Amino acid sequence: MAGGKSKRFGKDKLLAIVDGKTSIEMVVENVKPHVLITTSVERCRLYWKGPCIIDEGRGPAEAVLELSGEALIVPGDMPWLKLDTLEMLASFADVLKADVAAPLFKESIEFSVIYLKDVNKLKWLKRRKNRPLRMTDFLRAGGRVVLVGSRLLTRDPVEWAHLNTRTSLLTRTAKGEPCDRIIVYEARFDPFSPSYEELRLYRRLGLKILEEHVLKDLSLHQAPGL
Repeated sequence: MAGGKSKRFGKDKLLAIVDGKTSIEMVVENVKPHVLITTSVERCRLYWKGPCIIDEGRGPAEAVLELSGEALIVPGDMPWLKLDTLEMLASFADVLKADVAAPLFKESIEFSVIYLKDVNKLKWLKRRKNRPLRMTDFLRAGGRVVLVGSRLLTRDPVEWAHLNTRTSLLTRTAKGEPCDRIIVYEARFDPFSPSYEELRLYRRLGLKILEEHVLKDLSLHQAPGL
């Protein structure tokens, strides 16, 4: 994913020099050989000479649905994330027979890093739009989901650092506190038609970000009695 505007960074953060290379160069090298970048026409050739999915302002989740089959989604502003860690995430999905996998932290989910066993099974989301598609929709509609504690994927917290600001380039601080939990759940919901059943599931599992997105879709600030 390389379609962001880098507003907080102050300039194109994917071209920021990290350990002698640009951030996007490091990410591409980490996930080779099968790489597609989702970005704008103008920035595609600026970043590299390989194939791109043109975002056209639709957002990264829409671009993901242009893929087919197995896919691993990685943001261009996580230059320290290693291939071994990404492969470990896919391995957890394979062992636990999950359709979707993402890293888990104590208070959050790293939903910008997602493994999808078969994107084709999610293409129906593209046809059901009354709002922009979100990356978290894959965790709500993808089928069997496994959230893997970040510490089970790598012992190096620096791997989870984003280049959100210029300070983060120096501090290399992870966005969330590591954990070693594994959460598995069935998510065959329609995020464009949210239900209280879905809301109760995320509350029971303590998945606040998914709970917040369901509430937003229900146009509620709180749901008494749930």
